[in-house]
Amino acid sequence: MYRVMVQLQDGEFLLVAHRDSLEGATQLIEELSTYWPRTYVVLDTSGNEVDFAGHAAIGPEPHGASPVSQL
Repeated sequence: MYRVMVQLQDGEFLLVAHRDSLEGATQLIEELSTYWPRTYVVLDTSGNEVDFAGHAAIGPEPHGASPVSQL
């Protein structure tokens, strides 16, 4: 299970959706970014942020706030 998170303007992270696969999470972020460009991150079942190196760009770099520390 993967959690898709979006970073709000105040730096907080908000849960957007759950997906069963990393591919599903990546596809959702790509679709959301088309209409709602934001910083998105994906957390695995342990709450670790997934590294998207080699995947399509999914938004600007996070601005210091970590969604893991806020869950």
